[in-house]
Amino acid sequence: MLLLLLLVMVVVMVLYVWPGIYTRMKPTAVEARFWANVCTQFAKGSKFARASGLYEWMVIDSVSAAGELVARLRLAAPLENTMQSLHGGAAALIVDELTTVSIMSQRCFPGVTLSLSLQYLAGCKRGDVVVVTSRVLRAGLKVVHTEAEFRLEDGTLLVRASHVKYCAAPRPWFALLWIRTSVAQLFMPWALKQMVPKTPAALTTLPSASSHAAAADPFSEKQKKDYFASLGEGVEPAQQLVGFDLVLAGARLVRTGPRTMVLEAPKEVGNPNGALHGGATAMLVDIIGTSAIAREVEANGESCGVATNLDVQYGAAGKGKIEFEITVLRLGARVATVKVIARDSRQRLVCQGTVTKYGKFKSI
Repeated sequence: MLLLLLLVMVVVMVLYVWPGIYTRMKPTAVEARFWANVCTQFAKGSKFARASGLYEWMVIDSVSAAGELVARLRLAAPLENTMQSLHGGAAALIVDELTTVSIMSQRCFPGVTLSLSLQYLAGCKRGDVVVVTSRVLRAGLKVVHTEAEFRLEDGTLLVRASHVKYCAAPRPWFALLWIRTSVAQLFMPWALKQMVPKTPAALTTLPSASSHAAAADPFSEKQKKDYFASLGEGVEPAQQLVGFDLVLAGARLVRTGPRTMVLEAPKEVGNPNGALHGGATAMLVDIIGTSAIAREVEANGESCGVATNLDVQYGAAGKGKIEFEITVLRLGARVATVKVIARDSRQRLVCQGTVTKYGKFKSI
């Protein structure tokens, strides 16, 4: 009886005491790269990541013990917008993916997104190599704050982003994490090292942009406005979608009213758990907001603008048909802001977001 009591006490200590201490211990560089690789392999399994082809054009160069990650991306047609620059939704996907890798490299549970915010400062062109740096700012037991930056090789800042995730996990997760890593380090160090991704040889591992089929010329401002104004009119065949928007070919985004759109197959842009991917959610806020602006300015506007800010707050996991309610908050001569609220079939809030765009919306 006494032996059984001692055994129970040991189990309780492992599950509820040691994990709390363990999560505050800094991981080694090898351990950080190991868990980053585990997270990356898991993320590649999502339908959204596969449909976007993101990992065909991106490599992770390094992951530090402090959770700072450096990746390189070559801009190619599948990640472009109508102007053949980096798509705002693709940038949101990259932020979501890479900051989550940084989080898990610190032994944190992958968690769920609370908020995602991006500031777009400059564009780039096809073939450019973009260096993305993500880092963990603060890792608490429940909430983790991260940030990311996109720069060209010459240092030009393209995008700044912040990503907040709720990463609380059951205590057994931490116990399993500690046992798995400790056993690997103590008894199978060679196996641990084999699972660590090798640092790629800079750009030699990135395919050339010319290796992908050439896309059409960049849209003119009128073509871009017409494209977004017609978005969701019926079930769009793939040939009507452009660049990164092609990920919606299977998801079917349909306009159901002057200020409503419905996503009919969210699993097609889902995460590994089958719910709507956080990066896809941000992308939808971006393009649905742009579509609303394009329809508002169709009569006298010259463009539907370029994004300067994208902010999304997340609620319930998006499953089943998802309806987006669109409100144009402000439509000035040069600046427009649109609010997008998404709810599932049970009327649960999936997300609430705003996109701000700069363009020639009205004559001055």
